[in-house]
Amino acid sequence: MDSRLIKLQLLATALAAPAFVACLNATAAAPTDPAPIVLAQATTECKSCGEVTAVRSVEVAGKGSGVGAGVGAVVGGVLGNKVGGGTGRALATVGGAVAGGYAGNEIEKRVRKETQFEVVVRMQSGKTRVFRFEQEPTWEVGDLVKVVNGALVQRDD
Repeated sequence: MDSRLIKLQLLATALAAPAFVACLNATAAAPTDPAPIVLAQATTECKSCGEVTAVRSVEVAGKGSGVGAGVGAVVGGVLGNKVGGGTGRALATVGGAVAGGYAGNEIEKRVRKETQFEVVVRMQSGKTRVFRFEQEPTWEVGDLVKVVNGALVQRDD
């Protein structure tokens, strides 16, 4: 090979070497994608699962059996019959019986009132459901529950 050609190759290599090294350093220092790879997580929504948000007692009016209305109508009719005379007495008797029947029915409902318990559950879907119990329930605010066949059960997670 010609010595001049060798000198030119050496000179070209010497001149290109710093640029080549700078290029390698720049490539090594180039920022990589800092965002971590996030694997898709399976979101399992339990449509029958929720959390207890309130437990409260409520008074529920009892149902009239008709006994209160009957007794009230008799008492009201008797008292109405004591008022006035003639046509006024007949109207007072009927009015007393009607008013007494209504009052007797309302009194019976109040006497038969019950205390029930409501457990309020916020479902995972965002909806709120209310469950009523005759006896005081053991559920407390914050309990994780699941609805199975219309009844609340403890959730396993």
